Amino acid sequence: MSIRKFTSKKKYNHDKNINFRNEKKILFFESENFLKNFLKVNSFKQIYNERYINSIYFDDHNLTNLLETIDGEKYRSKIRLRWYGKIKDITQNPTLEEKIKINTKNFKIYHPLKLKKIKDRVEVRKIKLEILKQLDSESLINFKIRNVEPSSFVSYKRSYYKKEDLRITLDKELICRNLINQKYIHENENFKKERFVILEFKFNDKNYNLVRNLSSQIPNRFTKFSKYEYSLLN
Repeated sequence: MSIRKFTSKKKYNHDKNINFRNEKKILFFESENFLKNFLKVNSFKQIYNERYINSIYFDDHNLTNLLETIDGEKYRSKIRLRWYGKIKDITQNPTLEEKIKINTKNFKIYHPLKLKKIKDRVEVRKIKLEILKQLDSESLINFKIRNVEPSSFVSYKRSYYKKEDLRITLDKELICRNLINQKYIHENENFKKERFVILEFKFNDKNYNLVRNLSSQIPNRFTKFSKYEYSLLN
């Protein structure tokens, strides 16, 4: 583990303002109706309308983030540009996110951005330049972005459910694109949509037993699944 990573880990563990949470995923290849009935029976309420989530991930030339994900490193992070809606909606409240994982817990750091309006395609290599212009040149995130390039595009449709302070999301219609040798992401491209659904529990430690009890009602088991890893290896 690098000195920079160790220092960051120590800092985050002592920051009481960081909102750590656990995340557990289940892949579901069967009917989505089963999951909706499961949520209804267990009194989960939908809290937002379904919406598409789009992300451009960044990685270095050695694909370090990918390798750390595959190896299951206890401390790792990913950087992605995220926006909602269609591909061309990238100008509507895009956010640069750092998703940091320490052991089994995750948290995010957000950097709101403003990007130029597009018509029907995103120019991948210009994204990095636009982001750097908006970040403090002395900041750590600026340093990180300077040393990475766009590596993959991921998009999916998400539904949000909640019961007290336990959240569940359902992700479907996953599409991916390796960007390492790509110049553009096209709005009207005929992407292949994956047919499985990703159910994800997002919870704090006090709900661990509740999650275990709920998951026992589902025939599928918890699994390790990274959309970023999937986007580059499939």
